[in-house]
Amino acid sequence: MDLRFSDEFSELGLNGRQSAVYMTLLRLGEGTAIDIARAAQLKHTTVYDALEILEKRLLVTESVKNGRKIFSACNPENLRRTEDLRRSALERILPELTKIYLDGGQRQEMRCLHGKEAYKFMTQELLNCRDREYFYFGQLSVMLRREGLEHEQRYLEERLKRGIRSHAIRLREDCEIPECMRGTPENLREVRYISGNLPGDIAELYLFDGKAVILSPPEEDYMLLIESKTLHTLLMALWKIVWEHASA
Repeated sequence: MDLRFSDEFSELGLNGRQSAVYMTLLRLGEGTAIDIARAAQLKHTTVYDALEILEKRLLVTESVKNGRKIFSACNPENLRRTEDLRRSALERILPELTKIYLDGGQRQEMRCLHGKEAYKFMTQELLNCRDREYFYFGQLSVMLRREGLEHEQRYLEERLKRGIRSHAIRLREDCEIPECMRGTPENLREVRYISGNLPGDIAELYLFDGKAVILSPPEEDYMLLIESKTLHTLLMALWKIVWEHASA
């Protein structure tokens, strides 16, 4: 079985067997299900199931020659066409779906993620926040240690493009503050500081859109997202109390 490009095919919606059948047909040009099964080292039933999906995705065509079903691979450019159609359909329905979601009743959600996926997910949540602002509490040193300065610079650029404001309460630390992390109008960021003698690093807190996100230091490596209006209201009240007593 050919496992090349398996990750890419998976992102395009094809599982390992479907991608193996398609890769096999690309090499063969055409063949019967038996030919494909033999070349791909798969069972006949598996090949037939995969071919059915590939035909729907416009990646395989079927014909009859000498009384036998012959399958042929279509041009891989059809992958692009399919993705374009899917993207177009998404753009048409997404505004209405989003409106229905936002107009819906109170909802609660809890999600816990680990590893790179956790921070990637949290970053996208911030960049997509509908209120165009979020509220932060944490340590600059922890944030920079997790992803590095280059990532934070790219994130700032994207945040500025989307017009999303950041309000940050940070622990005062003896470290140089990079330009991209400063609280300035150009960065669409307000920053205030509190002093504290903590025994170690603390988790970070993000509040936005009725959600609370707790992001651990890299050593613990988790993200906890809770969507709850009542919890968000409580934490925002506490955040504002700290903000009033923090200094620039």
